[in-house]
Amino acid sequence: LATLIPEFTAGPVSALRTAIARKSQPDFMSAYDCLTQGCNACHVAAEFSFNVVRAPAANPYSKQSFEPLR
Repeated sequence: LATLIPEFTAGPVSALRTAIARKSQPDFMSAYDCLTQGCNACHVAAEFSFNVVRAPAANPYSKQSFEPLR
């Protein structure tokens, strides 16, 4: 696992960091999707494919606003 995890996630995590630094939502969403795919590919490689990662279908914090106060 110590070899598999970075192999499948290093690139997407780097892309996520770049998207966050640029404050680019489209780049973030793309990198997030790539990371999700990487996690699932790693699970298959580790014969752990019954554990499938997916993006949330809805906001679990619907009573909170994440917009900055002005």
